[in-house]
Amino acid sequence: MDFHKLSLKQFPQATKHVAPEKSYWLKLRAPHELPQVAAVTCIDANPVAPYDFAAATSTRVQLYSTTSNDIKKTFSRFHDVVYSAAFRGDGKLLVTGNANGQVAVLDVASRTVLRNLHGHKGAVRAAKFSNDHVHIFSASDDKTCRLWDLATGSPVAVMGGHTDYVRAVAAHPASSSMWATGSYDHTVKLWDMRNAGSASTKATMSMDHGAPVEAVLMLPGGNLAISAGGTDIKVWDLLSGGKLLHSFSSHQKTVTCLSLDGPKTRLLSGSLDGHVKVYDLASYEVVHGYKFKQGVLSLALSPSNSHLAVGTADGLLTVRKRVNADGAVAAPAPAPRIKRSFKYTLRGAQAKPSDADHVVTARRQARCAPYENALRAFDYRKALDTALDTRNPTVIASMLEELRLRTGWQKALTDRSEESLEPLLSFCIRYVADPKYSALLTRLCTYLLELYTPLLGSSQSTLLLEGLFFKLQNKLREEMSVQASILQLMGMVESVMTAQATANVEG
Repeated sequence: MDFHKLSLKQFPQATKHVAPEKSYWLKLRAPHELPQVAAVTCIDANPVAPYDFAAATSTRVQLYSTTSNDIKKTFSRFHDVVYSAAFRGDGKLLVTGNANGQVAVLDVASRTVLRNLHGHKGAVRAAKFSNDHVHIFSASDDKTCRLWDLATGSPVAVMGGHTDYVRAVAAHPASSSMWATGSYDHTVKLWDMRNAGSASTKATMSMDHGAPVEAVLMLPGGNLAISAGGTDIKVWDLLSGGKLLHSFSSHQKTVTCLSLDGPKTRLLSGSLDGHVKVYDLASYEVVHGYKFKQGVLSLALSPSNSHLAVGTADGLLTVRKRVNADGAVAAPAPAPRIKRSFKYTLRGAQAKPSDADHVVTARRQARCAPYENALRAFDYRKALDTALDTRNPTVIASMLEELRLRTGWQKALTDRSEESLEPLLSFCIRYVADPKYSALLTRLCTYLLELYTPLLGSSQSTLLLEGLFFKLQNKLREEMSVQASILQLMGMVESVMTAQATANVEG
């Protein structure tokens, strides 16, 4: 007679609908955590493949490789804390801003310092290359911004319109002469460098954010700017003179950083509340989010959306990798070329059956689990023990139900030692109040009490065995108390509903 495998108990499951947008961002998983010596203050993604990340932490800049998933270079020729690091458009140069007011330009390939730009009297919090690759725009705690000529290393213009620390810089995507800055004086200013001179330059436009500005972005086309300060993110229309178009908030603490995805259709924000939120720029609604243990200070997404790097206040660089960057199944490797001498041997190997052909499928014998092998041998005690070893409540409950139907409880449960009885009692204590297993386990507990109650309090009993039975007793009392409270509540609700129905009839 054929042996039928153990039929696992089936329970109804709630259907979960995952939207395509959420499913897309859920593929950024398997985070790789790299502890740093201090807080990760800035992260920038190389615009050129393979899109390595530059992370500024303490007095160094780490270059994270998306290919090897590890730090491949370290730039450590700094004398003070590095607050900013940004790649040039071709990915060959890196510009940094330091706490000593210095702006440094480095060669990514050789790690050589090409330029040291001096002029700021306070810490440089942001520095970026212009779109023409020959100018650098920097912002400092000395309340000024400077435009530098990379060839000569001298400042082209000095902007002193802010009245507090300048913490954010954004380049215009279509013009190398337009820049946006954000300051702790609550303003976002737009600067036009076409009429700039060596003297102090005035801002073309100023917008009041209403809180110290931590981050600034400009959307493709250059018509809209986004600023983050406090818990609010605001969208400004630059063509209409800096009109506020939209303001939204989904964080509980200060928003510290902003970033765009590769296609420039999604906005990412990081906050001190430890959350990273993803917004749809068409509706400004949150489509996904990630949670981190500490406050988020910096983040960057690779242009291919394949890697997300996040830096936190506790000095942890976390990189999430997409399982498949384009969402498609990887194509198999091409088959090797077959020599002509094997043509006869391999004849018919590529033939495919037609609709009229009958395909004979080989019947594969199902492999049995260890508890099924014991059940097949009528060793009920071993079958129960191996099922308990799986720690799968569905398997254990199915095995107990099968043994009950086979009238095998007596053989499986009697004369058990303390060591073999402990996993079974622990399972009962944990799941006896679960509605999925309560009917079966209530009957099992009654049977166990009938078997082992005479041993409790005798010389054969131990403190562990008695403690497990007392825990089971307390669990059942607690569940009975909850059930009694529920019945009382249902009675009160029925009384109120009956009184309401009677009043409606009399009225």
